Parts: sequence; structure tokens; C-alpha cells
Amino acid sequence: MYTSGTTGNPKGAIYKHSNVLSMITANVMHNSPKLIGSRHLSYLPLAHIAERGICLISIFFGGKIGVFNGNKFKLKEDIEVLKP
Repeated sequence: MYTSGTTGNPKGAIYKHSNVLSMITANVMHNSPKLIGSRHLSYLPLAHIAERGICLISIFFGGKIGVFNGNKFKLKEDIEVLKP
């Protein structure tokens, strides 16, 4: 996983498989009823660890994922289409 470099230049950060599984498991345990068939508007970069986790969880529960078109002025249109 690479960081955006908010504290300097972009750099690699080590994430163990167990860390990712722990994040997903915790979310599933606390939010599973709300996640079945849910819709998620992906606005973070897909390389972001939180976005990866959310997308994996959404897919696991049969949810839909819409990807932000990149134009912040058209975000309302994205929300109206996806209805997250």
C-alpha cells in the first residue's frame, strides 16, 4: 500500500493480510444488516486502504459500487444516479 505523502513524499506502508481481514471482520460484525444489498459511492482513490475495504465488504454483501466521476461539481448527479 502506498501513502499519499501527506507528511512528505509518497512512500510504501506495510499492511498485513491479517490487518485487512480484521478491518473487514469488524465492519461485517457491526454493520452486516445494513450492508446487504447496499450502495456505495466510491470517492476515495481506489488505492486507499479504507476504500479497498469498503469495496470488498460491499461486494461480499452483494452491494453496488458507483465510482465518483472526478468532478466535484457533478457529485450531486452521481448521488442522484446511485442513491447510496
